[in-house]
Amino acid sequence: MVPILLEQFLAVHRQRSLGRAAAALGLSQPALSKAMRRLEAELGAVLFERRAAGVVPTAAGDALAARAAVIVAEAQRARLDVEHARRTGGGILRLGVAPALAPDAMPEAIIRMRARHPGLGFVLREGLYAVLAGEVARGGLDLAVCNRPWEGVAPGLVATTLLQESFVVACRAGHPVLARSTDCAALLDYPWALPPREGLLWQRLVDLFLHAGLEPPVPAVETDSVAMLRGLLARAGFLSFLPRRLLAGELVEAPMPGFTLQRELVALHRIGVTPSPLQDVFLAVLADVASSTA
Repeated sequence: MVPILLEQFLAVHRQRSLGRAAAALGLSQPALSKAMRRLEAELGAVLFERRAAGVVPTAAGDALAARAAVIVAEAQRARLDVEHARRTGGGILRLGVAPALAPDAMPEAIIRMRARHPGLGFVLREGLYAVLAGEVARGGLDLAVCNRPWEGVAPGLVATTLLQESFVVACRAGHPVLARSTDCAALLDYPWALPPREGLLWQRLVDLFLHAGLEPPVPAVETDSVAMLRGLLARAGFLSFLPRRLLAGELVEAPMPGFTLQRELVALHRIGVTPSPLQDVFLAVLADVASSTA
């Protein structure tokens, strides 16, 4: 199975139509139909049921789609890696990064790595765990660095612990809540800016409030942008829940009893795909940068 044939198969699988897939690929429908029959003959399985309104993937077709997406992504990456190496003499790291790492730790780690390996290139994707895990599973990313999910990592992935970090209530210096540091109920007197409710952190924050006998806050702002959260805290009376290592300058911790949460920072990769020596070095550098401010 050559990658181009799998790319054509994936187009048919997505479009559910030979005609629409052929148009998207710039091929004639007969040529694409012939290619699909050749692929079915090679695999010894029917991949699509042909119907008047289009095609429907069989169980074999759906099984192939999951694998084909990874193979095609790897082939595309290989072409780009070869071109990058030809022009710079270095490789490429494709990394996913959680929002809490994007503003500070990741840029510093990249700077340190490029000082050692000037030809090294980076392709970065910022996002929440569910998005990053999906990209790693599909082969779009080599690794993703994020907090370990409470319910365990997705099937097909492995999580390697990099470090432990503490999430705390955060506010600007001089915030009135700082004068009420033993009164947990005071947390409900101010607006909150928080990561999205579908994220991993939200439910644990809810649990902390319930354990303290309080209703959880209704967020005034929900965003996965750490830059936005920091901006809101610095400019107004918002509270948030952030890694302690991100607090500096005008941002400080509001040390409320029972409102500290320990999280594991992990590197995700696919089962059976061992990180390269260069990836291992980068993870060590990133862990060192993050731990120096944790």
